[in-house]
Amino acid sequence: MFIDINELMTIIFELTLFGIFVYYLGGIIKQHIAPALREQIKEQIKYWKSLWAKKEKQRRKYHDLERAIVEQKEKLISLESKMKKWHKGLQKQHAEKLQQQETIKEKIIQKKKLQMKNATLQLLEKKVLPQAFIKTRKNLQEEFSHERGKLQLSELIKSLSGTQGEQS
Repeated sequence: MFIDINELMTIIFELTLFGIFVYYLGGIIKQHIAPALREQIKEQIKYWKSLWAKKEKQRRKYHDLERAIVEQKEKLISLESKMKKWHKGLQKQHAEKLQQQETIKEKIIQKKKLQMKNATLQLLEKKVLPQAFIKTRKNLQEEFSHERGKLQLSELIKSLSGTQGEQS
């Protein structure tokens, strides 16, 4: 096998050119492209970190809101039970007041009836009794004014005195 030196030199030259090209390309990449890429990577990292922080902040807010909602529900339930107790108490007080008013009303009606009865009796005493006394006196005077009436009256007095003596 025979290798031509010219060909070998061409391959070595091409490999050397390729190596120099890669070396310069690496230098250009290190000088220009790598800093730009590093800057973009830093910006992307900042961007993703800020997104992560926002997400964490939103997650914390969400959990805080959930906790607040649960607390509000508990407070609402507690307030509702207190309102029910308060309402029952008010209903009981109202029923007691109505009962008291009914009792007072009945007492007033009884007093009014008693007053009407007393007023009627007083009216009777003022008008009817004097007339009854006058009629009774007149009847007694007519009945006991003559001799036989005087005798009956004295016997009646004696019988009353006798019954009183026996009772004593």
